[in-house]
Amino acid sequence: MGKRVFALLVGIDEYPDPVPRLAGCKNDVDAIESLLSARVASAGDTFHPLRLVDEQATRDEVIDAFRSHLGQAGEGDVALFYYSGHGSQESAPQEFWSIEPDHLDETLVLFDSRSPGKWDLADKELAVLLSETEASSPHVLVVLDCCHSGSGTRGPLEDGTAIRRAPLDRRARPIEAFLPGAARVAEGGAAVSKPAVLGDSGWAIRSPRHVLLSGCRSNETSKEVTHEGKARGAMSVALHQALSTSGGGSSYRDIHRRVSAGVRASVREQNPQLETSAAEDLDRTFLDGAIAPLPGHFVVTRAGAKLVIDGGQVHGIVAPVGGEFTVVGVLAVSGERVATARVTEVRVGDSTIELDAGTALEDVDGLHAIVIASPVSPIRVAIDGDVARVAALRDALRARDTDGPLLVAETTDFSAAELRVDALPDRYRVRRSVGERDLCPSALGPEETIGMLEHLARWSRVAALRNGATRLPDDVVAVTVSGESKPLPDGSGRLQTEVDGRYRFEYVAGDDGRPRPAEYTVTVANTAERSLFIGLLDLTDTFGVYCDDPIGYFELQGGEEKAIELKATVPQRLFERGRTEVTDLLKLVVSTSEFDPRTVVQDDLDPTALPEREVATRGGGESPKSTLDRLMRRVGTRRAEPAGGSEIADWFTIDVEVTAVRPRDGVEVDPVRTVEIADGVRVRPHPGLQATLRLTHASDATRDLGAAPVPAALQIDGIEPFGLVATRGGEAELDSVVVEFGGGASGLDAVTPASPLVLELDRSLGDDERVLPFAWDGEFYIPLGFGRATAAGSEIVIQRLPEPVSTTRSLFGSIRILFRRLIRETLGIGDDYPLLQVATVADDGEVEYERDPDEVRRRVAAARSVLLYVHGIIGDTKEMARSSRFAAGETPVGAGFDVILTFDYESIGTGIADTGKALAKRLVAAGLGTGHGKRLDIVAHSMGGLVSRYAIEVERSVDVSTLVTFGTPNAGSPWPTVQDWATTGLGLAANAFAFTAWPVAVVGWLVGALERVDAGLDDLAPDSDFYRELKKHGQDPGVQYHVIVGDRSLVETADPGTVKRLVAKLMRVATDLPFFGQPNDIAVSVVSAKSFPAWAIRPPVSDILPSDHLSYFRTPATLRKLAQAIGDVPPDA
Repeated sequence: MGKRVFALLVGIDEYPDPVPRLAGCKNDVDAIESLLSARVASAGDTFHPLRLVDEQATRDEVIDAFRSHLGQAGEGDVALFYYSGHGSQESAPQEFWSIEPDHLDETLVLFDSRSPGKWDLADKELAVLLSETEASSPHVLVVLDCCHSGSGTRGPLEDGTAIRRAPLDRRARPIEAFLPGAARVAEGGAAVSKPAVLGDSGWAIRSPRHVLLSGCRSNETSKEVTHEGKARGAMSVALHQALSTSGGGSSYRDIHRRVSAGVRASVREQNPQLETSAAEDLDRTFLDGAIAPLPGHFVVTRAGAKLVIDGGQVHGIVAPVGGEFTVVGVLAVSGERVATARVTEVRVGDSTIELDAGTALEDVDGLHAIVIASPVSPIRVAIDGDVARVAALRDALRARDTDGPLLVAETTDFSAAELRVDALPDRYRVRRSVGERDLCPSALGPEETIGMLEHLARWSRVAALRNGATRLPDDVVAVTVSGESKPLPDGSGRLQTEVDGRYRFEYVAGDDGRPRPAEYTVTVANTAERSLFIGLLDLTDTFGVYCDDPIGYFELQGGEEKAIELKATVPQRLFERGRTEVTDLLKLVVSTSEFDPRTVVQDDLDPTALPEREVATRGGGESPKSTLDRLMRRVGTRRAEPAGGSEIADWFTIDVEVTAVRPRDGVEVDPVRTVEIADGVRVRPHPGLQATLRLTHASDATRDLGAAPVPAALQIDGIEPFGLVATRGGEAELDSVVVEFGGGASGLDAVTPASPLVLELDRSLGDDERVLPFAWDGEFYIPLGFGRATAAGSEIVIQRLPEPVSTTRSLFGSIRILFRRLIRETLGIGDDYPLLQVATVADDGEVEYERDPDEVRRRVAAARSVLLYVHGIIGDTKEMARSSRFAAGETPVGAGFDVILTFDYESIGTGIADTGKALAKRLVAAGLGTGHGKRLDIVAHSMGGLVSRYAIEVERSVDVSTLVTFGTPNAGSPWPTVQDWATTGLGLAANAFAFTAWPVAVVGWLVGALERVDAGLDDLAPDSDFYRELKKHGQDPGVQYHVIVGDRSLVETADPGTVKRLVAKLMRVATDLPFFGQPNDIAVSVVSAKSFPAWAIRPPVSDILPSDHLSYFRTPATLRKLAQAIGDVPPDA
């Protein structure tokens, strides 16, 4: 009896709010179910699918399906879990921190995951379910087309129509809320046995024995794309194509290579990962052999008046495209061709064929069909932009089309387009329809644009060349790749050459000591008994297609092999433009008949040369040698093929990706002069640091880091990678600096805020843009300084360096610095501080300000109740004002007030007393002086509470009803400088120690505060002149004060010892800050916040709540207390 394949197929598009919806997940489930239904049955096995889509895929239903459905699989069976939907992360309980350096679990977002009382399915829980399934010894395969990194929104230089990643879940999830057994992952039980082969997906599913194919690396995103007019997952499409064109018997390693190549041909920055818990499973047959080989031929039968073949979509039969058809040869039992037919309709498992005109078949018994030609459709291009230039390009396309079919055709359906042309007033920009990167240099005119489009189209068609109806088995040709690789510094071996399904060769030292390209060998062996014809095409990532064989192909007799010697080279012209890596797609075309692959050869898309309209056809007007030869010519030109070429060729392709890596030379930091690291990047002299700096790609710098390269706090909308050297289309290629030490770290302590390491960049930044450099030190993510605009470009100021991290590629350790760019959200105030404004907050949180003093006065005069927000030392009032829309009960916090005012001021360079005087003056000018007869409530954050108290208690020129303070240091703060506090705040956020996820505006303000190197917090020192004045001259104002202060110990974001170690590294001090032994919100102690004079009229009210200093206005508990203090919300029971 054949094996049984139990499949749990989950696809979720229609997520309930606030989880973003997707579009292609159910399409993925439909496609994989159809494919497996046909192919598993053809193998003589039985397929048992269970679909859970949209609202069916709740947490409870998925867990139950694992146990009730996949639990039926026994020894000799297969259990498949296929998931297409959002991935994410969640705050991990302390029990998991030992195995989660970022304190985050990876999760699958199910339909009701984000509902109250429900949770995502965590990776530890998935491990538990797989353990239960594997207990009966089936073969287990997990396919996850999702991701858990990124912000959930496609970045400005990312491809794809959508990102399959939901926002991070910051709810505190207790260990009891996990499936029983999940805790063993941290306790060292069976669930933590280290796998023999572990990729970089980030999913902590370390046992039981299983194979995992995931959509991308841990720091990448899984994208949705448009495929055949439908939204699909990029990896799911590539997997479907790999299985559809597999002749049977493909291993997981083989399938992964095909999937990886397919994904990277459609989107950037996505590398599917293959992980196994047993090394031998890499070479195990996909689904343990339950995928049947493609049939050697298709049976012809009659269905009424029509002829039908038993091959369809799942067998690789291509549907008609633009008037072109799949052509089949109809053969008698003897193998003689008796007719030719075209496929007019393609269904999942069969197709309708129509014989050529003038051909008739009386009896079809014993006839079979084989595919001899497939449609070659034009690349669909969407055009948009400047009206006149759009019209000019369309006219040129029509004129060119009269001279023969084009490789490109315009479509007005942008969702169906593969390429997009943006017609700008002075040029044309060509890019993928689902990406922002320019694919080639901008073209000035229509003819040049069409030339580039056809050049890209030829490359794309050759890259996608595959035969879904081949009758040749996968193992008829064996391909091996071997080559030079660099020795590891510790002498324990050599660098791994196969990574992410592709071969990776780094330059090696030549005889003269200078780096040279690594040499590698592609060995092709014919394992069949018959001879085969093989052509090798080299497709570069700059859209060239090359064939170096003198006649385009070579012949291998049965049992013969051929070694092809190659070099992994980064061309000098690309290296000079900042490229340190290039990836070539080596496409081997294996055929039973002769063919000439030179017909598709074209040069790289050179930015200095106008692309040729048509490639030259080798061999003049010779007739094609075979049906494959005919197809190759049509791939390159789409012109009608010459007569002849009647020999039917069976063929297939093998893709091998090779990446050449040419590291840039390191440059020593000089103590007296500025030195250039790369074109447009220089390092200023530093007297104490003895190290070498080298620019590289973040993916290369963090390959063996041992942690997620980018913390979740920096993977939010509004924060993006920053490349030190910009290349074509804004693509930042060199976006990491590696600090290396020849004989151990020397001079780390010499890099300080007072003596920083400074990088000068020609690349510019906007005045409101900042750059945050950071690094992983083996335990924590450490913010290192800041980047800002300069008159000549920009500069990166490194104020501290962490201890180097030792890896297999660095004997003495190195520091890998990454960079993130963010835009500070500003009010556009300029030099008008301080400013009293009217704030209007829309339902979506957008804040509009009215600053005209006369209009402010008019609004106040017409109001009976006024709510005033005063910000603290970090930030402005915009985030605070948004809290007025928070609904603690049935109405928002600010609903009881006629006018909302905000007071913004320069918080660092101006004394608190002067700011308090300015606040009183602005309020009086607005009509809120003594005796105004209105209700005036003030909500103040941090230092803003002291500003408000000074205006109330010392100036005594305004009448206030209630003052609510959040984290105000009424008895001072121990932080010596603004920069120290900002650095610590960023460190807490980066390491997931903040109580809530801070928005980009808060992160931006903290980065901006890092620039204030010498800005002390003198007024906030407990014994400062300001506090003495407030105590001496302050009088009991009879105002109701309500103190709200956070205590981080009430929420388990980190144990105190861990936070102390982090702060010690950030501050370079071994002693504790004074309040680390007391309850605090990390900036202010509870004791300080509650310190008030013993007033008798209206004693202050105090509430201590779980929060940190920058989370008050995003924490429901603190906002509810605010509503109780100033509104009609009843107190908590």
